[in-house]
Amino acid sequence: MGENYGVLINGKHTGRDYHLEWVAPFTIEVPKAKRCYVEVPFSNGILDFTSFLTGDDVKYENRDIQFHFSYDGDYTKWDIISERIKNELHGQMCSVIPDTRPDFVYYGIITIESEKDTFEESCDIVLSVDAEPYKYERYGSTEPWIWDTFCFEGGIIRNYKNLKVDGTMMLMIPGRRKKVIPVFECSDRMELTYKEKSYTIPAGRSRIPDLRLGSGEHFLIFTGTGTVSVNYRGGCL
Repeated sequence: MGENYGVLINGKHTGRDYHLEWVAPFTIEVPKAKRCYVEVPFSNGILDFTSFLTGDDVKYENRDIQFHFSYDGDYTKWDIISERIKNELHGQMCSVIPDTRPDFVYYGIITIESEKDTFEESCDIVLSVDAEPYKYERYGSTEPWIWDTFCFEGGIIRNYKNLKVDGTMMLMIPGRRKKVIPVFECSDRMELTYKEKSYTIPAGRSRIPDLRLGSGEHFLIFTGTGTVSVNYRGGCL
């Protein structure tokens, strides 16, 4: 069953476009949290200032991802295929979407390692990704929804485009782990209330730097007349 799986990289699939066959489990490391420690002479242990500096928004290092494949095709053409893959992906910032979780996308720099044992036998290739710590929902809340990529376990359907406001309208946004500042696009000036604080949103595109949505349910109350689009794209570890 594993041979049917692959990875979509910058819109090209390792199986359908590059004829690579999945031969080992995908390795996706957990990103390491960045901690700020201070050692105090003549005291026990060390002091951790991470929470003092970042609050509950812990920062993370990049994560390492590896995909192992073999070439499923005419081995005499391996050099041509290998050259194509390297030219298109090696050292490039890419979007990476594993078939095992098509509703999320990773972003990172690709490194290619390829090897051909003999003229007749299989050719191996390893795609390593120096990826950002967070994976992101594949589509933002103002993009067309694609059911083919929806995950029924943990997936969230978002459709926050051209919402009608005629007086008062409440929008509940289920947040992910990464704190995100949403982008608003209003047809007319409106008032926004969030956690008992009020903000004025002008007509057009705007952001509120203080409005950073992380985990949990977020209730946004819009007051005015017109339409509003809220561009939110969740990220998680």
